[in-house]
Amino acid sequence: MVRRTKEEAGKTRNRILMSALDTFMEKGYSSTTLTDIAERIGMTRGAFYWHFKDKRDVMLSLAKSMESRGNLKIQEKVSTFSELEDVRKLFVEYARLHVEDKALARFYYVLTFRTEWNSELMEVRDYFQEQQREFIGFVAEVLEHSLPEAQRNKLDLIEVATALYVMVDGLIMNAFNSENVDKLPRQVSDAVGIYIAGMMFQAL
Repeated sequence: MVRRTKEEAGKTRNRILMSALDTFMEKGYSSTTLTDIAERIGMTRGAFYWHFKDKRDVMLSLAKSMESRGNLKIQEKVSTFSELEDVRKLFVEYARLHVEDKALARFYYVLTFRTEWNSELMEVRDYFQEQQREFIGFVAEVLEHSLPEAQRNKLDLIEVATALYVMVDGLIMNAFNSENVDKLPRQVSDAVGIYIAGMMFQAL
C-alpha cells in the first residue's frame, strides 16, 4: 500500500510538472499562476500544495527532472568518452534532444524565451549555472584524456570546453527561431568538428 501511494504521488507530481511546462509555454513563467497549473489537470490548489510549495518550487523540480531525463538519454547514446570524436558525439546528442524529445525541447524553449530571470528564480538560476559548470568540466576532462600531452599543455581546456558549449548553445537558440530545427544535429556536428580541427592545428 505504501509503495502504491508513493507511485501514485510520483505520477501526480509528474502530471503537475507537465501541466506547468505546457502553461509556461503558453503564458510565460511570470504570467502563469498556480491556479492555471492546477486547473489544467482538474486539481484544486489545496491538493497542489501537498506536492509543491509554490511556483518557484515547481520550476526547480521541473528543471531537475528535465536535466536528469536529458542526461540519461545522452548516456544511452554515448556510453564511453575517450577520444576527441566522443566530444563531437556528446554535443550532437545534446543537440538531438532539442529535436527528438518534444518535452525537453519545450522546456529549453521556456527557459530561453518564456522565462524572466528575476530574483524569485535565483535558486533555479544557480542550479543551472552549477549544471553548466559540471558539464564544461566534464568536457574538459574528456579533452584532457583525448589530446596528446604536447597539445594538451598548450591549451586552457576549460576555456576550450566553455567555447564549445557557448557555440552549441548559440546554434540551439538560433534553431528555435528558424524553420530548420531538424538540421540542428548536423549543424552542431559540422561546427564542433571544425572547431576541434582548428584547435588541433593551433596547438601544433
